[in-house]
Amino acid sequence: MKGWVLQAAGACAAAVVVACGGGVAPEGSVGAVDSAGVRIVVSDPEARGIPRWRVGAEPVLVLGALDGPPEVQFDQVRAAVRLEDGAIAVADGGAAQEVRLFAPDGTFLRRIGRRGGGPGEFDALAGLWALPGDTLVAYDARGDRVSYFSWDGTLLREGTLPLRSMQWVVRTVLGPFRDDHFVAVLDEKPSDPSTPRDGPVRDSSLLVLARLGGAELDTVGWTPAHQMYLVVLRGDGETAQMYALPPGWPQTHIAAGPRRLFVAHSGEFDVRALDPRGTQELRIRLAMKPQPVSLGDLERWNTTYVTDEQVRPIWKQVRARVVESARAPEARPAHGELFADREGNLWVSQWRPPGDTSAVAWWVFHPDGALRAIVQTPARSRLLDAGRGYVLTLQHDEYGVAYVHLNRVE
Repeated sequence: MKGWVLQAAGACAAAVVVACGGGVAPEGSVGAVDSAGVRIVVSDPEARGIPRWRVGAEPVLVLGALDGPPEVQFDQVRAAVRLEDGAIAVADGGAAQEVRLFAPDGTFLRRIGRRGGGPGEFDALAGLWALPGDTLVAYDARGDRVSYFSWDGTLLREGTLPLRSMQWVVRTVLGPFRDDHFVAVLDEKPSDPSTPRDGPVRDSSLLVLARLGGAELDTVGWTPAHQMYLVVLRGDGETAQMYALPPGWPQTHIAAGPRRLFVAHSGEFDVRALDPRGTQELRIRLAMKPQPVSLGDLERWNTTYVTDEQVRPIWKQVRARVVESARAPEARPAHGELFADREGNLWVSQWRPPGDTSAVAWWVFHPDGALRAIVQTPARSRLLDAGRGYVLTLQHDEYGVAYVHLNRVE
């Protein structure tokens, strides 16, 4: 594996601080070069002067409870957003199937929606986003239905996305993008039904724009999907095809921001930024060398992967086959997940091995592609929302109770 050493062909090669036509970026931290009309911005994460944002050690607000009234107990938190006035909306996709709105001080205000198939109701609440003016947009995956609510819970309008004909694919809606269009990722698991056998597989993901109430999809483009390992289980005359992600294998990550779509494959640090028409307008890179995987690393990852108590027994069987047969990675993935905040910044997490529950480190990139800051979110947390001076994270206690934390960022 080559890792993610940056290379460029021709007389003008892009290095960390060199731009076509000469010049050196200040502090050696950022270099930019135009290539075929696409701006490439390369940042050095070790350069002097890059701010280290600090997340407050203690949350300024905690939503959730082990005991108490139902409105403060969460079942399955799918998403949460902070509104312009500081209120927080939480999408609970469990038994309640509702959005709950809390005042800036944490006081419960109201429920929005409920379980059901009628107007403003949800069968499988899967997404929640905030638009300017504090309009809330909720996505029901079962009917591919999108509902717009005002801050006071009034249903403004709703409609469906033209994805229901795609039953043969895995559909993931990333969020609103432009003019009633929503970004969606369509994936189909590759297989040969005639003679399936264990081995690595990799297909492509189709990025589309689905218009609310429309009949057709606008294709944004194709991107490589995750590198998976197929395990074929046979017994009692039946065959089951199980797809697993081996420890340390790179993944594809996609995030939708207010003005851009970000796509990256973690085999290298090279994030593509697409405009609302799907045209590539920026590439974001970090100047970093690959981190090799030692035998000790691999043994620890595989042990954690196979013995995870949160997976069902059949998946433990699958994982045991994976670590026995799959090719061991030579280098760690260059990064983890992507998150685009409402100010246009791109957050890219550092990759963490299986079982690592330490604080999550993020590189935060300015809309122009330059590395803006480095920040750590709390241990055992998942980033839900981020904005000017705050992060919202999801955390669970030892009993599995879900909490939404609001922390200041300085």
